Amino acid sequence: MGTHKVNFIKSNNLWFADFTETELTPNINGVNQQHLKHLNGEWDAWLEIVSENSENFWATLSDTPMLNGTEIKKLKEISPKGVNGGTAVCFKLETYKGIDHNIKFWVCSNAVEFTNGHVPSSWYFIKHD
Repeated sequence: MGTHKVNFIKSNNLWFADFTETELTPNINGVNQQHLKHLNGEWDAWLEIVSENSENFWATLSDTPMLNGTEIKKLKEISPKGVNGGTAVCFKLETYKGIDHNIKFWVCSNAVEFTNGHVPSSWYFIKHD
């Protein structure tokens, strides 16, 4: 996974992630659709909490702990039918900004593998205000 700065964008009640780390030609909320990846699974469960009712925010994601970073823990990984050869991964967000959430959410593994081809046992994020 490494460390990546990602722009999360909500459009028509769907969350997208811009992995280019640059500002692009406006199409959806100021970002070119061809550079976006739709986030399959239940990403919206934690994105709604972290976004704090915003439809666009930046966050740094990493597979190594970061000062003031929030941890997302991997609970389990399965290979269900119909996931296009990939796996589904269950994660848990316990707390965010001192508030207990204890939400579990499923995502497709390719959305968290990013660059080095593995799903970390935990990953961390910092939202940029």
